[in-house]
Amino acid sequence: MGEDGAGCSDDYDPADPKVDPRERRRIRYEYRELIAETQKNRHDFIKPESTGLHNALDKAEELFSEGKKKTMILC
Repeated sequence: MGEDGAGCSDDYDPADPKVDPRERRRIRYEYRELIAETQKNRHDFIKPESTGLHNALDKAEELFSEGKKKTMILC
């Protein structure tokens, strides 16, 4: 139960039927693309001048926030 006591959980539940399935698929797809791109460029990420890992982490945080916002809006 959420802090407001209204039954809205603070935990993201990807199986929540209120969340648009197309939106869940889009976010999952983007996560998979990010993972594939990160694995493909992993040797470049270990270079001191590379900002690729930082950019990948920023993108992952952005995707997580999108999923979290979609869930919180529906609560």
